[in-house]
Amino acid sequence: PNVEGISFAMTPNGNFLIYATSHHALHIYDVDRDETGDIFQAHDDKITCITTLPDNDSFLTGSADKSIRKWSISKGTMVSKITGFGQIPIREIAAMPDGSGFFIAGEENKLHFWDFKQEKVTGTIHNVSDTQRIRISPDGRYLLAGKEKLQLFDIMFEGSKWLADIPLNGPCKAQFFSDSRYFIVVEEGLDNCEYSLWDIKDNKPTLKWKGAGAESMGLFRDDKFLVVGNTGSPTLTVWNLTYKHSMLKPDFIFDLKAPIERMALSNVSDNVAVKFVGDKSIYVSNLNLDY
Repeated sequence: PNVEGISFAMTPNGNFLIYATSHHALHIYDVDRDETGDIFQAHDDKITCITTLPDNDSFLTGSADKSIRKWSISKGTMVSKITGFGQIPIREIAAMPDGSGFFIAGEENKLHFWDFKQEKVTGTIHNVSDTQRIRISPDGRYLLAGKEKLQLFDIMFEGSKWLADIPLNGPCKAQFFSDSRYFIVVEEGLDNCEYSLWDIKDNKPTLKWKGAGAESMGLFRDDKFLVVGNTGSPTLTVWNLTYKHSMLKPDFIFDLKAPIERMALSNVSDNVAVKFVGDKSIYVSNLNLDY
């Protein structure tokens, strides 16, 4: 869609792209039909984050107006408005894979869990060093928090349990694998950045290699591929993780019109949405990597 998008997310199946504009409005783009459908005047202030839920229909939006709202694509309407998180703008939301609730980053050094069924905060993780980003493992057991400081928590443990501080050389991107045993960490620098594959059970990296830094990244095709929008470079690098050894080399390097500012993709389809640096448009394409 040729629109200004300040935040966006793709449903897990890759069928819909939800994006927000600077006018606090939400749009839903149907990838297969190549058309934009419902438009919502969503919040009273800037939309800061969008998170899709596992049912491929519901999604959450967080805003500087200090509220979170739940939406339904099929119904074309807001389902609920959630408030009561204090006077700090909503910065980050991470939904549980079973759809039971979500973690929210608002207060400094704290992550709150909102339970949909009980309609209230039922738990809080304290002493979180960095709440700029939150990721939850597909089995719902582990949580990674941070961008410049990365911490691993066991959130199935009563009250949550700190497991490890992940050593970093600088800001990073991180994502869990589908089996929830591994996660990958990629530095955000320019060249010769470290990539590391961590084994949660052994609490250490099992594989490290070097590559261009990641401004954005994602796993897809059931974790076979790692797709990286390189920092400061108009390229998209695809790594085939089937061959796990320290001399990994990119399988594909796509030349682009400009560096990628933000990217969203589906792990079960080849659909990818990107926003380039200096470009107001969001572009949706299909990465055909059959070979």
